[in-house]
Amino acid sequence: MYRTIVVPLDLTPRAQRAIPYGAALARQAGASLELLTVQPSHVTGDTTRPILADIARRHGVEARLRVAAAPDPAQAIVDAATDAEVLLCLQSHARGAVTELVLSSVSEQVMRAWPYPVLLVGPHCGPAPDRFSAMVVALDGSDLAEHILPTAVRWSTDLDVTPWLFQVLDVPVPLEMGGDKLVDTSYVHRLADQLADLEVKAQWDAAHDRHPAAAISRFAETQPDSLIALTTHGRSGLSRVTIGSTALDVAHRATVPVLVLRPRDWSRP
Repeated sequence: MYRTIVVPLDLTPRAQRAIPYGAALARQAGASLELLTVQPSHVTGDTTRPILADIARRHGVEARLRVAAAPDPAQAIVDAATDAEVLLCLQSHARGAVTELVLSSVSEQVMRAWPYPVLLVGPHCGPAPDRFSAMVVALDGSDLAEHILPTAVRWSTDLDVTPWLFQVLDVPVPLEMGGDKLVDTSYVHRLADQLADLEVKAQWDAAHDRHPAAAISRFAETQPDSLIALTTHGRSGLSRVTIGSTALDVAHRATVPVLVLRPRDWSRP
């Protein structure tokens, strides 16, 4: 599964919110925990390592400490990860703007460059669990969304985390207008049956809601010790790359961490 959980830090208290989640996952996966910070290349001497050691001590975690000197923090974080057996666990302040939601620039760049899932700890996350027991897999019926399923299988088989396949559907037409109050769960039910063929026992549910991110976040709150998993796409902007608005909205709203995957073979203008 994972051999190392890397928690990048900028040494601010806000960034340290990701440490308990990284530590819990490291225990569950039998992995090592690494605290990483990046200092400018021109800084001489290692004055940062004692600060990292103090942070680890205050959080009560045993961790490998790494200080990278590089001009580009995001690239240094990606370089520290190396392969799929390393999970990046980042604090994110996914915030609302007038017309879109954006992550901090470093998180955006990591999301664009790293070809594997990244665990985002948003601003509303509560205390970290001792271990994760459920994964809410957000699906919308698209091939893009289903790219997250192999990750759900991996967490189920290796970490004993139960996948909950969850789809948010458009708000139905009222009964008096010929609509139906029933929620169509056939899509997620079919996917759960396919996972059963892989000896993965998945649960499923669906909901009608005008706001998918809100529905996903609320559903995750009903599952003890859970996290959310979903895919997203990258979009080129004038000066930065943003991940999909639903994923960012979920990361901003959720009280649990969000595992985000941007598929490498997905390209959309």
